[in-house]
Amino acid sequence: MALVTFRVQSGVIVEPHVGVGGVDATPRRIAPAEDALRGRKPTRDVYEEAAKAAAAAIDPLTDVRYDAAYRRDLTRTMVRRALEQASPPQ
Repeated sequence: MALVTFRVQSGVIVEPHVGVGGVDATPRRIAPAEDALRGRKPTRDVYEEAAKAAAAAIDPLTDVRYDAAYRRDLTRTMVRRALEQASPPQ
């Protein structure tokens, strides 16, 4: 699960918040993803960069069903989708 919020002010992202759950030991905010968004224009490339930062920042759980690589990819995909859905209309 991924949750994102942000505001766009003067064409750039301010107050970004990115959180994930179900892929790490506890649900938490992902500061590197927030940093990748702050002060930048809301574009797909920026969202992808933030999603990659989120995936790199987690310490993924592993179990018999899903390995760490799967959970990192899932994190990247869910954060990117959440950012795209939260994005203001262009």
